[in-house]
Amino acid sequence: MTRTARDRVIIFDFDGTITVGDGPVLAYAEQVAVRLAPGLADGFRAAVTAGLHGRTGLTGSPAAAPVDDYDLVRQVALVHGADSAVLSAAYLASRELLATEHAVISAPVITRSPGTTAAGRDDLASWLRRLSTQAYLVLATNAPATGLDRALAVLGVTDAFDEVRTSVGKPTGMHALADEMLARGPVLSVGDVWHNDLEPVWARGAATALLTRGGVGDVRATYSADTLDGLVPGITAWAAADLEPHHLHQPPPARPVHHLTTATSATTAKADL
Repeated sequence: MTRTARDRVIIFDFDGTITVGDGPVLAYAEQVAVRLAPGLADGFRAAVTAGLHGRTGLTGSPAAAPVDDYDLVRQVALVHGADSAVLSAAYLASRELLATEHAVISAPVITRSPGTTAAGRDDLASWLRRLSTQAYLVLATNAPATGLDRALAVLGVTDAFDEVRTSVGKPTGMHALADEMLARGPVLSVGDVWHNDLEPVWARGAATALLTRGGVGDVRATYSADTLDGLVPGITAWAAADLEPHHLHQPPPARPVHHLTTATSATTAKADL
């Protein structure tokens, strides 16, 4: 079968990947705070602030290291008496505020890509639109659709993606999405949480681009960098390269993959799914 450039698929995560800033996480935390029992909210806010600034925000029994800032808020909330119902309601309320003054977002800075002629900085929207001439672009997020259209408009990327998938239910739902897109052609997945965004794609022998946290990532990633800008050269080259056959490495030994066939319940944070 003859493949064209647009048979190549790049899957982008949303939160923490094509957006930067603490606005949505802080909105989530505040929505948790207003739902906590009296007397607990101030301690919760202080613990979240400490955690976001690299100091421990967790007390009591040991907890796993948070995989992202949403997971940090979740863990701190549980220590301060929140339950799954509180977390779910708070998260959904925070998404209603997405890309407003109460949950400010911005696009990551993209420096001018090689091969372009204009001087100065590039921007996310221009880069994605150029990339879309070479690859089929999919936005895949665990978040619901709530507030997403407004967020994409604020980022200037309303028309940049060929598909937008919400409530994906990563990592389980990412297995199904990876299989679907690999039927189209070579796949590269871009995200900031290895387990959720990239491992299901890596397990199928496809390419991955990981946004690391403070330089700490996963050695299995095809490309890794602290910023999306740092990943741009690798992603751009991958989209332009002749990648037949498209498996970039030998996948691990086959293991059963369980695909979720029912709708995932409302998420309390993207790292939970």
